[in-house]
Amino acid sequence: MIFRKSNSWLKPNALIAINPRLKAGIKVARFAFYDLLFAFCFLLFAFSSCTSIETNSSSKKQISFFDTDAFLKQEEMRLRATPHKVNAKISVNGTVEEKVLDSLNYTDAFALFFQSSINKTAWKEKYIIDSVVENGSLKKIVYTARNENLKTRRLQIDFNGKASPENLVFDFKNTSILGDVTQKLEYNALTGIKIFNKQEILLIPNSEMIMEYRF
Repeated sequence: MIFRKSNSWLKPNALIAINPRLKAGIKVARFAFYDLLFAFCFLLFAFSSCTSIETNSSSKKQISFFDTDAFLKQEEMRLRATPHKVNAKISVNGTVEEKVLDSLNYTDAFALFFQSSINKTAWKEKYIIDSVVENGSLKKIVYTARNENLKTRRLQIDFNGKASPENLVFDFKNTSILGDVTQKLEYNALTGIKIFNKQEILLIPNSEMIMEYRF
């Protein structure tokens, strides 16, 4: 992927690696450690998706897959309806930059989350589902991959007794002969977005990046 400069300080699409399913020519931002970001992002893995309908190991009842796509679309609409400033922070190998943004492109901000969706019915039975219920209220649901060939290793949805999720966490790992790339995406309905990336690639220095958007 060829990164191009824009007038924006930083966009989430800066984290997207080469992937034929993504739109070509995505614009990304300019910032102080541009070269480090390029080297880091170039090797990020393509996302996989799946669906799971499993026996609830806590209550021993059948439970349907939660539609994270629909939830995130609702959240995107909610956030757009109430414009506000966003505190943005990025850390690359310990070097940190921060800025207050007047607005955020939520379509870009949620792009990686939508690409991480586990909504493919063809992948039924590929994930184990476990839920925690306390005093009759659903606390959380966790989807765990049955094998290491699935890049989306784990999805945790925290309800904390509420009707809608408070927190989503997607865990990924891509392993190849060249090395490992891990990624964690977190969306909290009260605080914002956090994206963590780590790469351990042959012949390239190890790198870590953390990007945060606080609403």
